[in-house]
Amino acid sequence: MTPDKYEQVEVLESHLVADIADSRLIPYIQLHEFEALILSEPEKFDSYFIDKKTEIKTLESNAAEFSSPELVNDEVPPSKLIEKFLPNYSKVKVAASSAIAEAIGLATMRQACKHFDQWISRLEAL
Repeated sequence: MTPDKYEQVEVLESHLVADIADSRLIPYIQLHEFEALILSEPEKFDSYFIDKKTEIKTLESNAAEFSSPELVNDEVPPSKLIEKFLPNYSKVKVAASSAIAEAIGLATMRQACKHFDQWISRLEAL
């Protein structure tokens, strides 16, 4: 049986809280890598990769195979999935990911990525 990724990260975060023992610590361990968040709405990749509609559609189709963008790492890391269809991504990663994240928006990322949303919700509750 494959362990639940969400449970694994929650255990790690709870151990951090117990070990550091400071009420100001609200840990967040990204399940995989930042690109998981921008896979929450792959069609927004067209905000940076304007001339890559076909490649973006294929990326979108591949990302849709996962129940959550946060879980896209079992076979290939999120950034490598992106690079599979947009090989130039690695060269423009910083600028592209920022533009794509802005086009997607925090609300969509939160809706698609439950662990990320839970952490933001905890911060908002302060």
